[in-house]
Amino acid sequence: MCSGPSHLLILTRTEGFEDVVTSWRTVMGPCDPNVARREQPESLRAQYGTEMPFNAVHGSRDREDADRELALLFPSLKFSDKDTEAPQGGEAEATEGPTEALCFPEDVD
Repeated sequence: MCSGPSHLLILTRTEGFEDVVTSWRTVMGPCDPNVARREQPESLRAQYGTEMPFNAVHGSRDREDADRELALLFPSLKFSDKDTEAPQGGEAEATEGPTEALCFPEDVD
């Protein structure tokens, strides 16, 4: 996250997915890219990670970490536990339901 410019995103709950943190962690794969290539070759870390700690993507461990990271990375946004869409466009607005902050280095396509 701090080795260069990153893209920051907020994932929100959608219908049928109660726990977006767990779902995102599955898509990311194991933290170590070498383990990810063996155990989950289709995961993002298997495909784009190089070695520890350069594993391509970040995701919160749980809801509490997500809340802390969202407040740090997006201090002007207000969140609640109700389901709704994330804000669109460049201006920060109140949103409900985010449960994950994630980052992509700019050189990961």
